[in-house]
Amino acid sequence: LKLAMEKNYCFDTYMKLILKFQEVSPWTTFGHVASNGAILEALEDSLQKSIIKEIRQRMEKFSRIMGVPFKFHVISGLDNLGELRKEDLGVEDGEAVAVNCVQAL
Repeated sequence: LKLAMEKNYCFDTYMKLILKFQEVSPWTTFGHVASNGAILEALEDSLQKSIIKEIRQRMEKFSRIMGVPFKFHVISGLDNLGELRKEDLGVEDGEAVAVNCVQAL
């Protein structure tokens, strides 16, 4: 990515390069997502809600840019993942689901 920056690409081209890099190497994104869980645990409840709102907005914006349908639904208060039910997820029949369980597995 540093070499790409030195070539003075326009913003759109640079954005596409970053997205391609994340497709083939998602580890930088994984690190950010994993650290978000630790940050949320360390902060007060009201600030957590503010951070979750910001994460939701950024993920919704990113999904629009990528042209991917996206719905964000926070589930909290479970003692273990075995308590998780389909109804908790708000999933319609035939919908695909991705679950991010930061520090829970």
